[in-house]
Amino acid sequence: MSVSLTTFVDGQAGMRPTARRIRLACVILRAGVLLLLVVAAGGAFARRARILSRTVRLGRPVDRSGDVPARVRRETTHVLGQRKLFRRALPGLMHALIFWGFLVLLTTIAEAFGQAVEPDFVLPWIGRAGWLGLVQDLFAAGVLVGLAIAVGIRVGQRPERFVGSHRRDAYRILGLIFWIIATLFLLNGARIAAGLAESPTAWTPLSTAVSHAFTWMSPAGARAWASILVWTHLAIVLGFLVYLPRSKHLHIATSAINVWLASTRPSGALEPLRIDMDALERGDGSLGAESLTGLTQKSLLDLGACTECGRCQSACPAWNTGKPLSPKLLIMNLRDHALAEGPAVLAARAAAEARAPQALVPDIVDDEVVWACTTCGACVQECPVDI
Repeated sequence: MSVSLTTFVDGQAGMRPTARRIRLACVILRAGVLLLLVVAAGGAFARRARILSRTVRLGRPVDRSGDVPARVRRETTHVLGQRKLFRRALPGLMHALIFWGFLVLLTTIAEAFGQAVEPDFVLPWIGRAGWLGLVQDLFAAGVLVGLAIAVGIRVGQRPERFVGSHRRDAYRILGLIFWIIATLFLLNGARIAAGLAESPTAWTPLSTAVSHAFTWMSPAGARAWASILVWTHLAIVLGFLVYLPRSKHLHIATSAINVWLASTRPSGALEPLRIDMDALERGDGSLGAESLTGLTQKSLLDLGACTECGRCQSACPAWNTGKPLSPKLLIMNLRDHALAEGPAVLAARAAAEARAPQALVPDIVDDEVVWACTTCGACVQECPVDI
């Protein structure tokens, strides 16, 4: 008996270093695969962001560095508080639930990255707090409610302000957001069934309810599903990152910057038109923006911040009286032109080649659209991202 026990203990002692080495090798392998995915997705995002930022820099510089306290207040009220969006109660609630939800769910994404490498990972200091699990559960559910409202508005109400918007693109984004939240709840449920829950289950009622879908499995089976789901969740998150700068939801990355750089002058104040009479007489100048590079950098940033919500369109007196001007469609047309023309201008400059600029009017914007504007500022007043 003593010999058998000694042999068993010796065998266990001999296996432990091997098990540790295998576990370490698995951790390194998972970390390497995750790093490759992050580099690939981040690289695709960065390449697109570089093209977009260089296109913006083609415009004329404009100084928006002053009035910092006013800009901080506006970031707090317009971006974090969603004040302008709440002028329409139901759409405002919809957008706020999704926006606030994703601010909170940044913590779950951070957890998922850690759990993909090491299943027992928790956030430092707060990872096992019950309140964090409750907040994550509630805000994830809030995102689903926001998605349901969004679909209800688009399918049920079909407001006229969406005329001309990229509706198919909007449904793709809503679908991606849904699957991010769905895989999050499934992941949490599998982890609870496997005994890997970070927070006490009493604090995560929704994730605990989902966990019943996995309780019939063995802990090892639930653990395997948790591993599959965490990689699926991260693949969708990284796919969303790659798709974002190529979609109308680019405003997720640009709206806060655009709000910060918006003019702090009194509402209705117009920018003075700088006229160089000598250049005009020589035929070298123009009144206003003749081509893409005649726009300001802030104007070009505006194009990427547009959410296509159509609030400007519904408030525009020209549009509402049958004129051809839609502020939303104007911005969308200019954006499409900037995305096509910008890289071509950059390539010509890099090759030191002369390139005739394409006229904004009438090639991109009809004369009638320009003259229909009354400069009333209703579109600026309504825009949630301060275009």
